[in-house]
Amino acid sequence: MWIILVPILVLVSKPASVTYGVPQDSILGPLLFLIYVNDMSSVTKNKLLLYADDSAILVANKSRSVIGKELSDELQAIAPGWLITNCHFTLV
Repeated sequence: MWIILVPILVLVSKPASVTYGVPQDSILGPLLFLIYVNDMSSVTKNKLLLYADDSAILVANKSRSVIGKELSDELQAIAPGWLITNCHFTLV
């Protein structure tokens, strides 16, 4: 559990407990995110870039329709496998 204070100009908020997640602007936040998503590349066939708290799938082709199909296929591969396994919610 974390205790967090939020500075606003010259004032500071009352302490509040953070019982889950990673506080924003923490030094460890980007590293913990990368550890969390590190295995996402196991379900993608195209290049997956991970940086700080962002991810991108790279697809190259001259045809927009081929690129769209490739990206759609990648998202379909990520959703049922990696996303359901690693995120604790139900898709409806």
